[in-house]
Amino acid sequence: MHDAAFLFVARAVSTQRLDSRPLVAVELGACNVNGSVRALFHADTAWTGIDLRPGAGVDVVMAAEEYQPVRPVDVVVTTETLEHAPGWRDIIVNAAGMLRAPGWLIVTAAGPGRTPHGCDGGSVGDEHYANIDPDALLDALNAAGFSASMVETNDVAGDVYGLGIMQGAQP
Repeated sequence: MHDAAFLFVARAVSTQRLDSRPLVAVELGACNVNGSVRALFHADTAWTGIDLRPGAGVDVVMAAEEYQPVRPVDVVVTTETLEHAPGWRDIIVNAAGMLRAPGWLIVTAAGPGRTPHGCDGGSVGDEHYANIDPDALLDALNAAGFSASMVETNDVAGDVYGLGIMQGAQP
């Protein structure tokens, strides 16, 4: 993940105080291609990484829209993944279903104007790729049942960022 996406997650973690205690967390699109946000959270946070391919940071090889943890979790993070998933809205709905209240979903994705790229950072080839529209992301967060949600863009980086909160906290 690039610096701007990392900084958004750092800000979300800080403002929501997600670094103040150990959490149970799921990372969707967890294969560490070029960096991880896990160090931003409390050192004792328990992570489960989900990805379609094995690799660093991946505990379960499975589609993000299909994975369900045994018990509800505190936070779900997905960074730079949704643009690679034709069913990205299903990922948002599934993430919402994983969370206990209060619970947080933190999203970074390629927004309008970002140059297409493959999952490995190279060319797209024949894999799915579609930049995520900010309004569509906000609609998806709201439709998934988040009690509070916000979306913002970073036009310099070509990013869209989202935060969804299940009852009990404010964005």
